[in-house]
Amino acid sequence: MFSDISVFVRARATEPEREASGRDSP
Repeated sequence: MFSDISVFVRARATEPEREASGRDSP
């Protein structure tokens, strides 16, 4: 479970534009 979340967060961290959106909507 944690592994999936880590990959998701990493994919969003790579894109600065998506990072801001990901923080508001996890």
